Amino acid sequence: MKRKIFAWMLALLCVCGMFKVPVEAASEQIRKTTYEENGEVEVDFYGRAQYKNAKVTVKAQDGTKLKAVITDKDSDDLDFKVTGLQPNTKYTYTISGIRVSNNDSYGKVGGSFTTPKTELAIRKVKYDREDKELEIEFFSRVQFKNVKVTLIDEDGSSKKLKVLEKDRDEMEVRAGSLKRGHTYTIQVQGVRQYKKGSYTTVTKSFTVK
Repeated sequence: MKRKIFAWMLALLCVCGMFKVPVEAASEQIRKTTYEENGEVEVDFYGRAQYKNAKVTVKAQDGTKLKAVITDKDSDDLDFKVTGLQPNTKYTYTISGIRVSNNDSYGKVGGSFTTPKTELAIRKVKYDREDKELEIEFFSRVQFKNVKVTLIDEDGSSKKLKVLEKDRDEMEVRAGSLKRGHTYTIQVQGVRQYKKGSYTTVTKSFTVK
């Protein structure tokens, strides 16, 4: 009897292991998931993606499903838009009807993303060493009024930066020479979400590569 129970448990473990492999393989097909703005998410794949009746499902941590629709897709990425997201919250998603790279059949891939504390925030700061400029990207469309940009180094020293260009969701400033591996804080004063609220100040820390 004990041998039969042991054999049954061993078989069950093997079956579970068989089902676990495709899930891990699926997650490895996603290169990056990026929350853009206003409920829009971009998923980048490692290999070439193909679709067949593709759908996306988004869930909150408590299992609640949110309305999500695919807005664009091509061979290396897919975009979808979610309704009802809350700020500063982690969500999981599953894309069905997809195969990536050389997979034989269509299946599912999944990942997660976290929304910012507020849509009025700096998403990314990128340093161009050759031009000695900083590109500042925001999570959403913004407006500027008497904008001022300040750079603060690790020692707390600050300097005002010259604004070179401004766009609907990004700006470029002259930064000068920044030290590789050092962390800086960028402060943008006089910005607001497009046609929403009052003008305020947003900050973000970044490390120079």
